[in-house]
Amino acid sequence: LAVVGRDDGHEAYVRRVVEDLGVQDVVLFAGPLFGSDVVPAYVDADLFALTPRVYEETSLAGLEACFCGTQVLVTEQAETPHLVGAGAGFCVPATEEGVFAALLTALADDCGIAERGAAARAMAYEHYDWTKVVNQYIRAYAIAAGQVPRESV
Repeated sequence: LAVVGRDDGHEAYVRRVVEDLGVQDVVLFAGPLFGSDVVPAYVDADLFALTPRVYEETSLAGLEACFCGTQVLVTEQAETPHLVGAGAGFCVPATEEGVFAALLTALADDCGIAERGAAARAMAYEHYDWTKVVNQYIRAYAIAAGQVPRESV
């Protein structure tokens, strides 16, 4: 298990749980990764999980994982549009029970991991490819400037 990302106040607790379970030999605390260093972590991951208790909106890190073909688990506080509908991952309540159940489901079988990973990649390219996002911004600015009637949105 690789735990990747910054410590937002829970790392000491997670390290204690890892030690209490006696699994410290198979858990890597990598800390935050940036730029191209993060890509191998996304590609090799069976699951990208982001479970904030405060609202994060659509996570760019989660979308990066999708582009790399990795299924995603988020809580409702970091919901990613199209994720669940595309079969690319899970969006659950920010409770221990909800996250735990989704983790078990997400990692239950290799076939499901591969299918959701492929769906994540397809969903990312369909909805979040930069050319599509840029065109949405251009359209929003054109509407704001009065160049495109609002009712044609």
